[in-house]
Amino acid sequence: MTRWLAISVLTVCLAAPGAWAAGGKHTDNAEGLKRPAPAQAANPAAPTWRIVPGQSSLTFTATQLGQEFPGRVPRFSPDLTLDPSDRAHATLTASVDLSVIDAGDKQRNDALPGDDWFDVADHPRATFKSRKIVKKDGLRFEATGMMSIKGIERQVTIPFTLTPDGDRATIKAGFSI
Repeated sequence: MTRWLAISVLTVCLAAPGAWAAGGKHTDNAEGLKRPAPAQAANPAAPTWRIVPGQSSLTFTATQLGQEFPGRVPRFSPDLTLDPSDRAHATLTASVDLSVIDAGDKQRNDALPGDDWFDVADHPRATFKSRKIVKKDGLRFEATGMMSIKGIERQVTIPFTLTPDGDRATIKAGFSI
């Protein structure tokens, strides 16, 4: 059975503290998700942006039996390393905790972790790792890479905007899978 999930809005507030920008090791974040240590960037000045949990959201729209329904994922952790002058070494990675999806309905919330949807027992996280990031215009970019959901990997392209504001930035993306 094919399941469609449109990530309608991903709004993430990111911060780039010094230890992260310098390539410091990742640890558990506020949600308890393990974060991998990033590869050393060719340009050590390139900031690695990390999530500000209380100011970030991951929402989606899915279809079941011909009816759309909205939802949100409260625990996710993206990392973006991006120096606009050195995009060859830019990376975007993300991990999404599929065990805590809120689809606004108890029956759907109980079904989503099961084998028919995400099989959380065997595949608790969805992941994305970019292979390349292309600047489109202004603050618009596209990250192309591999997304893994339920143990199945597919290449996807995620268009996003990055709006820096001092040591913080906002990233907005929307795509369908």
